Amino acid sequence: MNNIKVFHKQIIAFLAVSILLLIIIFLGYRYLSSLCRRLNCVSLNSINTWKEQEVYENTPLIYRSLFTASGYLVRVEKNLRLSKKDADDLTLVNIMKVEGLFNKARSPYTGEISNEISCDNKYKPEVKEITLNGIKTTYYIGWLNDRFQYGACLDDQLTYKAYNALFYCQNQKTLYHLEFIAAIKDKPEDSFFLDQIESIKCQNPLSKIGNIFP
Repeated sequence: MNNIKVFHKQIIAFLAVSILLLIIIFLGYRYLSSLCRRLNCVSLNSINTWKEQEVYENTPLIYRSLFTASGYLVRVEKNLRLSKKDADDLTLVNIMKVEGLFNKARSPYTGEISNEISCDNKYKPEVKEITLNGIKTTYYIGWLNDRFQYGACLDDQLTYKAYNALFYCQNQKTLYHLEFIAAIKDKPEDSFFLDQIESIKCQNPLSKIGNIFP
C-alpha cells in the first residue's frame, strides 16, 4: 500500500513538473515572439526613418500596416509561423496574382483588328531573385494607379511606382513583403530602392533581449 502511495505521489509530481515546463516553454515562445513584433527583427538602410501610419491587421499570424518615410510609403505584410515551403508557396501566389492582372483578356467589343485587350510589356512587372546576407529575396517593380492598385496599362492611369521585396526569415519562421511606393511625379530613383532591398537582413529574436535587459 505504501508503495502505491509513493508511486501516486511520483506520478503527480511528474505531471506537475511537465505542466510547469509546458507553461514555461509557452511563455518563452510568446516572449520571443513579442521581441519581433512589427518590424523589430528586420534591418535595412532606412528603416529607422519609417513611421507607422496605419495598422490594417495585427494578429498572432499576420501583421499588415502602412509606414511613411521621407518621400515614399512602405506597405508591409508579415506572415508568421510559416515553414519554408509555405513561405515559398505564398510568395508564388503573390507573384501569380500580380502577373495575372496583365494576362490578355477578351474585349467586350469585337472588331476586325483585335478582340483582345493586352498591356504593353513596359507595364508588366519583371520578377527577379537575389541572394544577399544569406537571404533569398524575390523582388519586382510595378506601377500603381491613384488607388494604389496594379493592373493599369496607360500612362495617364499611373500615379505611383512600387518596389516589392518578398523574403523569408528562417530564424523567425516569418515571410515579409515590403512594398516601397513613390509618386511618379517625384521621379523616384530605382537605385535608391534597390539599395534598400539589397540591404535587408533578418535578425535573430534572441539578439533583441539585450534591448530589454542591458
